[in-house]
Amino acid sequence: MDVSKLEPAENNPKKNAITMIVLLVVAFTAGGIIINNYMATRKRQAEEVAAGRSPEIGELVKNYSYKNRENKNASFFDCTGQVTLMACFSIHQMEDSKVVFDTLKQFEERYKDNDKVKILLLSMDSEADVPMSQVIPVLEKHDLAGEKFDVVASNGEQFLAYLKNQVKFIYLSKHKKDGKWIVPQQIRIVAPDLQLRGKEDEYDFSKYLKIEAKAKEEIAQRIADGDSNAKAVLDEKYEGNINKLDGTIVEHARAVMVNSVDWMLANEKFDKVKIDASKKENIYKPYLFLFGGFILFLIVLGLKVKRKALVKK
Repeated sequence: MDVSKLEPAENNPKKNAITMIVLLVVAFTAGGIIINNYMATRKRQAEEVAAGRSPEIGELVKNYSYKNRENKNASFFDCTGQVTLMACFSIHQMEDSKVVFDTLKQFEERYKDNDKVKILLLSMDSEADVPMSQVIPVLEKHDLAGEKFDVVASNGEQFLAYLKNQVKFIYLSKHKKDGKWIVPQQIRIVAPDLQLRGKEDEYDFSKYLKIEAKAKEEIAQRIADGDSNAKAVLDEKYEGNINKLDGTIVEHARAVMVNSVDWMLANEKFDKVKIDASKKENIYKPYLFLFGGFILFLIVLGLKVKRKALVKK
């Protein structure tokens, strides 16, 4: 093709300037809307957190099936439409989870008349090695088999990977030397829409126990050294946690959990059907926008081609 005979492209500075201005207006308008929505969302989330809601750190986007305490098929998506407290355990190391169990029992008693709050115990022992028939009697002995409690039977490595990646029990593992479980002394709160609530270490009671032991040791040493103001000084150092409630950091952590659960019960939507419908809508919405944009592009392109054809005629 001999391009030398083609006419040069039309260069209309006025049209180019108008096009540039229109593009800039569209870009700034779209950017302004996005920034405004982002700031409004952040402000709303900050107000909610200040009112008692724990921050979100993820969501159960993948499901996982298991056998429950009645040996029936169940899955983590069954937690939709309820507030679920999850905790890991091993029947061979029940003492390692004492602080977690005590906390769960308090929640069981506090919300005994509220069917929206459930407790899910996650067995770290493979069902092949420790069947549910052995697990339930141990839980009953420790008063962990009430109506609010259900149990997840592990099927091994796949299940443990799910707990780490999806439920964020990141410290779950075994000692290399003696093969004992490192049981996370942690509780994970799952909202009705399957959002994980609370920072990764926010309800890690092993952390609180260490801080509490350190604080008490330091208070005792200061008192022994004649410091009559020891508690007040350390209370400020440990962010006011020592003198709250029963005077312990662990109890303060439990109170934060209560605030979070109470906030969800008062403000979250619990209609499982509507939650599932909303999730499906959110899944398809980006594709609908892309498809709509593509159709709009084709329409605009078609109008341009048609106008050029009319001008040539």
